[in-house]
Amino acid sequence: MLEIGTGSGYAAAVLAEIAGEIYTVERIEQLAEKAALRLTALGYKNVHVRHADGTLGWPEHAPYDAIIVAAGGPEIPDTLKQQLKVGGRLVIPVGANPRAQELVRVTRSSADKFKTEDIADVRFVPLIGKEGWPSEEIPAPLRGRPERARPADGGLAKAIADCCETFDSIESVDLDPLLDRIGDARLVLLAEATHGTSEFYRMRERISQELITRKGFRFVAIEGDWPDVARLDHYVRHFEYPPTEWTAFARFPMWMWRNNEVRSLVDWLRDYNTIREHGNQTAIYGLDLYSLYTSIRSVLQYLDNVDPAAARIARQRYGCLTPGRPMRRPMVMRRSPAPTGLARRMWCACWRTFSANAAPIPSMTASASWTRCRTPVWSPTPSAITASCITGRARPGICATAICSKR
Repeated sequence: MLEIGTGSGYAAAVLAEIAGEIYTVERIEQLAEKAALRLTALGYKNVHVRHADGTLGWPEHAPYDAIIVAAGGPEIPDTLKQQLKVGGRLVIPVGANPRAQELVRVTRSSADKFKTEDIADVRFVPLIGKEGWPSEEIPAPLRGRPERARPADGGLAKAIADCCETFDSIESVDLDPLLDRIGDARLVLLAEATHGTSEFYRMRERISQELITRKGFRFVAIEGDWPDVARLDHYVRHFEYPPTEWTAFARFPMWMWRNNEVRSLVDWLRDYNTIREHGNQTAIYGLDLYSLYTSIRSVLQYLDNVDPAAARIARQRYGCLTPGRPMRRPMVMRRSPAPTGLARRMWCACWRTFSANAAPIPSMTASASWTRCRTPVWSPTPSAITASCITGRARPGICATAICSKR
């Protein structure tokens, strides 16, 4: 496997645990030297570090089963594509702006054919090199910032230590003091300092269960894509709908919700709801819209069934959010993205129409349901992106905020 952008060597160490030989290239000599020493000291004999232009790869050890690039380029370097094995995959951030990119996965299907998939909007440091950004085109703030002076005293650390409440076990910790502080609050926001470790996920589950059973909270809202979480909601509230052709939580960052810790909470919610009537069950909802096109398709499919006239209006108004992107049925397209103000007004008009004419059906995403694990959401798939799922453990990541609320 080839990694472009060694940095501290942390990612290379993680890759070394799940792959055979790791070849990693770093353009900054000092970083390459320190990473090599660090990795050697930690006993990673299968990691090889090189100081060179990462956009040119490491041809001496090609072809590679996988290539991962930890910096964003203006386009996919052809040299890296040619160093992939047939069937191999390349993951790289790509964008015309050094400050924002789209995470792209490239699969080599034959000697001269490549399949490209867009995964998610991301922000990476710029990929500088012969087949990347010229260093002179990178804005000064992105080329490095002076190190900020750190306070000499440990006041902040001491304040945190003084306020901490220690405990030995997540299962046995006394949550009464926390519940007393929550009191009659209708909203409780739960977050974790590292956004994804197993221990924080388990504690969040424990607190959620206490809020539901002891304080009557009626739903959990998570920072996950709403069509995907809707499938979990159908499962935990025992709705029965036919399975669909797509898999929930199968896009980046899939490990954030596709893990054993979240599954434990989902299964607990289903058991909790078993003896309760539908109107008195605890629901789970998703708040994110990173899956913009999946969300749009769910809305349009719903409207096609209950209000075809509104579906036609929705397609026209969604056109300002989907410039140049075809949907399953024709939509009005623009040659360039609509101004932000226009997009906002169109979306608000669409929402007002839907709200005024909402049909009383069980779920807006009935066709996107998950029923009795007929198509298991949680089984890991053989993918470089899903390698962390093999362990079934939550991993550090972008964000994993959850909100519990009384309905």
